[in-house]
Amino acid sequence: MKYIATVLLLLMAISLIFSGVLLWRRRKETGDYSRTMWAIFSWISSIFALTFVMRTWQETTTADGAFIEPEHTFVPILIQMIFFLYPLEVIRPTVNNSKIYVLLFMPLILLVIIGMCAGIEYTPIYSYADMWGNIGEFNVWFRLFALVLMLLYSFALFLVPYDWSRSSADKKFILSYSCGFCIIGLLHFSIQISHSYWLILAHQIAWITFFLTVIFDLTIAIEIGLVIACVLFIKRVMETTEISVIENEIHPNEETEECLSIPEGCAVYEINGPYFFGIANKFEELESVLKAGSRPKVQIIRMRRVPFIDSTGIHNLTTLVETNNEKGTEVILSGVTPKVQKQLLKAKFHKVLGSKNFCGSINEALTRAKEILG
Repeated sequence: MKYIATVLLLLMAISLIFSGVLLWRRRKETGDYSRTMWAIFSWISSIFALTFVMRTWQETTTADGAFIEPEHTFVPILIQMIFFLYPLEVIRPTVNNSKIYVLLFMPLILLVIIGMCAGIEYTPIYSYADMWGNIGEFNVWFRLFALVLMLLYSFALFLVPYDWSRSSADKKFILSYSCGFCIIGLLHFSIQISHSYWLILAHQIAWITFFLTVIFDLTIAIEIGLVIACVLFIKRVMETTEISVIENEIHPNEETEECLSIPEGCAVYEINGPYFFGIANKFEELESVLKAGSRPKVQIIRMRRVPFIDSTGIHNLTTLVETNNEKGTEVILSGVTPKVQKQLLKAKFHKVLGSKNFCGSINEALTRAKEILG
């Protein structure tokens, strides 16, 4: 997870620096200061992104600390104010800009001053029980109030009047910007009250998509964001799927009420999670650690917790059975779910494995193994 977060943060920093350079080079095309402001803000944000790379490796990020820490509550408010300036300059509202700035930013500035400079002693919050147990304390509900207010401010851009005759950007771009800003605000709020690593990664993807929208357009940005999200999903599934070796005996569980001993010359493997192309090579890695002299005559693969298998997984399983047969080892599948068994039969896998080696439970599989071992 740490490596994924680091890659995403580095991508974010690169996209921020790149967008800043492009905007700075084209800052005079609009006749206002919007691109100059955005370029400067992009570079400032890239520094924050690189800082979070270091914090990720030092394990001092939001997910590693307490809930609603002051620095994670009030510093983002300043960043939010900075990113308000760009659309306000672009939209060119009919109301005077100085009045808009005062109305929008004064409550946030007061919050930051009170939160960071008033000498408040903050109670560490490490769980929801801590949060609700201390909700009556000023330092706790004040931080929650700041978070909720920041979330509401994420939607404020929709309330600013759009003057199409004076704006240097079309309404579609402003709408995309506003929607992206809302999504980032919602994710930030969710992170502070949950500390989910996946929300943090989603937050980073949202930022990358947000800035790519400025560099290119919304379609390209969303496509890149989807690719990154797909990679993360595959990585997540790969992490959740495990292949373990069961030695000596099988302890009582929902499949058997008694302790079952594994006969000599038999190895039992168990797969927990989907069997697809992302984890298809794990068996090969597991096989590579087996020495030729210790190779079992029978391998039982328990698949009771495999919800689905794809074509690459079937191909890998077929290769595994054929390779083991060549080396004198017979493979037995145990507890295959009806859905997975249907896929295997459709691929004619039973012709490779043998119908007798499809066993409904571990008891049947061990009985079949004893028959093979003699």
